[in-house]
Parts: sequence; structure tokens; C-alpha cells
Amino acid sequence: FCQGGSLTISGNAGGTWSNGETTPSITVTQPGTYSVTNSNSCGSVTSNVVTVTVNQVPQTPTISANGPSSFCSGGTVTLNAPAGLNYLWSNGQTGQSISVTSTGNYTVQTISNGCTSAVSQASSVLVSVKPVLGVSSQIIDGEGFKLTGSGAQTFQWNVGYYGGPVISEVDTVL
Repeated sequence: FCQGGSLTISGNAGGTWSNGETTPSITVTQPGTYSVTNSNSCGSVTSNVVTVTVNQVPQTPTISANGPSSFCSGGTVTLNAPAGLNYLWSNGQTGQSISVTSTGNYTVQTISNGCTSAVSQASSVLVSVKPVLGVSSQIIDGEGFKLTGSGAQTFQWNVGYYGGPVISEVDTVL
């Protein structure tokens, strides 16, 4: 079992355990060998030996990133856990490293000898989506037409006339 756990071993009633207890069952929290001896006027019999191993719980892992964890859609970042163990990431993957392409908080646990570490501190990844811009036009009687932009807070309008100069101005839409 893992450090911090316990194991219950049962024997025959009326026996004495190798650790001195005389109950029919004992709860073990330490590694070692355990057996129970039953005695009466006809002699004594000792049970088979139970060897108990207590496995260490791995340290809580720390996640490292191979680059910025904030990037535009289409990008990626690789998150890494310490070497030499088995892994369980919050997204279900089990390798030492994962490639992340979506926004989220990612954690990992390490596993060694059947013991699982505490959950790592979350590594936040932020993927920004490129804006989708739109333009609509409206004809205004006697004034020409009006262009309206959507999908951003600030626009730079480039208006060209056939045979004329290109006019550029910045307009902020709230």
C-alpha cells in the first residue's frame, strides 16, 4: 500500500501476532513481516508470514512549459512533467509531455509503484482567437454611403477611389 494508508490482516481468534497484539485482526501502517501464533495445551502453530511493503507517494510535480502559454490560435505549447514516472494529465493523456492547442488549466499527477501524487498546481494556457472582421454599408440620401465595421474595437479604413488617391483614417467604434 501507499504511504499514509493501512492494511488489515486477519488471523485465527486467540492468537498472538508477531507485533504483540492479541486481536483476531490487526491494522498495519508500517512495513515489515507479520504472522500470528496460536497456542494451546497441545502445542503452537504459526501462520504463514505476510510481508508488508509501504510505497512512497511521489512528490507533487511541477509543470514547465517549453514556450509562452499565451498565444494565437494555430499555435501550441508543450507542457512537461518531471522525468522517470508514470503520468496522468487533467486532459486524460498519460505521457511525460503534452502538446496544448486550446485554452484551459492543465494539471498532472505522477504515479510510482501504484501510488499517486497530489495534483500539481494548474498551468494556465490562453489561446486567443483571431478576430473575424465584417463591413456593412448603408446608402445615405444626398451624402453618399456609410461603412460600419464589426469584430474589433479599432479600425483603420483604407478607402481608394478609381483614379484618385487612397485616403486612410483611423476610426474607433465603442
